Amino acid sequence: MSDTRNPLNMQKHISKCFEGIDKLQFNDKIMIVGMTSSEGEKIPFTNPIDPKAIGNVEMWLAAVE
Repeated sequence: MSDTRNPLNMQKHISKCFEGIDKLQFNDKIMIVGMTSSEGEKIPFTNPIDPKAIGNVEMWLAAVE
């Protein structure tokens, strides 16, 4: 989790951070627009999360939560 400059690098750790979330869905601007459950169910977020604007990984993971 120390290499958080690129939020896509966190993808492999998401399932360890959140029970039931397998992956986050990113758009072409690297904004988090939804999530995919461990069963393949896709859930869009009503408000996209911009990890680069938020900064610290802890802060944007809290926004995902």
